[in-house]
Amino acid sequence: MDFPEYKYVDHALGHVNKRNNVVDQLPDCTGKTDCYRSVFRFTKEYLNYCEKNKSVGGYSGPCFCDWMPIDIDDENLDIAYKKTKDVIGILEIDYDISVEHLFFSGAKGFHVLLPSRMFGLIPSEKLPGVMKNMAAEMFGELHDGAIYDINRLLRLNNTINSKSGKHKISISIQEFNEGINKILELATKPQPVKSPSLYDCVTNDQLNELYKKWMSNESKPKSKTTTDWQKIRDGVGEGERNKYACSLAGICKTGNFNKDTTFNVLSGWNNGNDPPLEDSELISIIDNLYKKEDKNDLENKVFPIWSIYDEYQEFVRSGKKVNIGVPKMDERIRGIRPGQVLTIMGYTGNFKSALLQWILRHYTQYSEEPVLMFELEMTRLDLFERAVQMESELSGPQVEESFKQGDFKDLVDGVKLRLPNYYVVDIPYLSFTDMERFTLYAEQQIYNKKTGLIGIDFIQLMDGGGRTNVERVDKIAKEMKSFAKRLNVPLIMISQVTGVENNTTAISLDHSRDSKTIAQMSDYVIGIWIDEKDQQVLRLLKNRKGGLGTTTQTIDRNSLRFGNDPPF
Repeated sequence: MDFPEYKYVDHALGHVNKRNNVVDQLPDCTGKTDCYRSVFRFTKEYLNYCEKNKSVGGYSGPCFCDWMPIDIDDENLDIAYKKTKDVIGILEIDYDISVEHLFFSGAKGFHVLLPSRMFGLIPSEKLPGVMKNMAAEMFGELHDGAIYDINRLLRLNNTINSKSGKHKISISIQEFNEGINKILELATKPQPVKSPSLYDCVTNDQLNELYKKWMSNESKPKSKTTTDWQKIRDGVGEGERNKYACSLAGICKTGNFNKDTTFNVLSGWNNGNDPPLEDSELISIIDNLYKKEDKNDLENKVFPIWSIYDEYQEFVRSGKKVNIGVPKMDERIRGIRPGQVLTIMGYTGNFKSALLQWILRHYTQYSEEPVLMFELEMTRLDLFERAVQMESELSGPQVEESFKQGDFKDLVDGVKLRLPNYYVVDIPYLSFTDMERFTLYAEQQIYNKKTGLIGIDFIQLMDGGGRTNVERVDKIAKEMKSFAKRLNVPLIMISQVTGVENNTTAISLDHSRDSKTIAQMSDYVIGIWIDEKDQQVLRLLKNRKGGLGTTTQTIDRNSLRFGNDPPF
């Protein structure tokens, strides 16, 4: 829980008026009727205020919320459904966000929850007003702004609406897209929550900027009546047609649509314009965007297989294939080559990130080639502390104490001496396009040579588009191979797993989280877990070059150094 001191909420059981019951833990209300909780969380000051005044009315102190709710209601459920579609479209097109936390209210509307971490929210007495202004700017008249009143109540999940007899339930995007009848059928009984943790996300730059804007701006937002999404959906008039045709074509190209499919999409949209563009204009826009390859682009793309011998000989003599430092694994894999992908899959607490950092360290030390790590989860401070641990064999607390005492020169010198070619990018939620830009910049402006190895921690935190998390990760997995081949660099990816109870469960390819495509597109897959001897088990689950097998290695939990314990 973020900001755990904000643990008090008001709740009402049996009717919305039966409130003013401030608690630090809600009872289980599954299957009960008309149960609510306050949208915001509060400190003990809220409890004291309620006990003193016998009501929470009039409270205006600081508060926090794990999510920004978007409340979409209408007496006509069909209209509420259409409005919700528009909200989902706005988030996807205008903010590049795939909705993952979606609920049917049980009667006449829907709730979309945007995790607070996407905005970078912190507790404040201004937070309800800031949320209201942000929502007004983002969604205009599509939502109900009253949800952001500081003492507003929200119906609890899997409880029954007494007017409709239906449950408030979590629904997936797929279930939402199946229509209202499917949703009403699901709402006849409680449903499991179909969304990831509200804490399993990263800050969205656009939402963060919006939050900063309204935290420092007390004026009211201008009503947002027409969004880019609505214009793409409904069509536009003369003067805006080319702009939005280019925007829609760009969306199609990003989604890997071919030119014919893109033309069909644009033609359908163009029919709603007043007046429509000529087909020849649409074709010109698409041609300019896709840029047909000319003869020069195709030169040397077709070649006899025997002609590769010289390049192969140079490669095997160069020693630039990547060994990960686990002898039995390296013996089977025979080195990760440029353009190949190794995915390491494991549950939380299996030292996945530390292992990746250790492999990058191992490779750059024996090859003296530059390595580049895209760390999407941990902070640069954590990475540095781990680097010091690995080089000094001190524990994290010992490293921290050394820096507190000012006794750190030898520690820093050790990292500089042994890791001069280890580079990091710690910006969250990057796409492969972003990573390619960073890599080429580093090669041309920083270390002035080819990158020897790229590591990414981890694939589920990458930006990849898609309507659902599964679609997003599936798209990323399909792109990772072409990314490695385009840059001609070995790539090691970290991936979370699903269907695993703890960090001692043996990992298989079936545990690939969100997308089976991760394993399909990888040249090598290693599953890791912890055995009864507290050793790290590494199982080679896929090997482009042949045999599979399992080995173990010891972990020094203080220094995060890895050692080997044979055999397969």
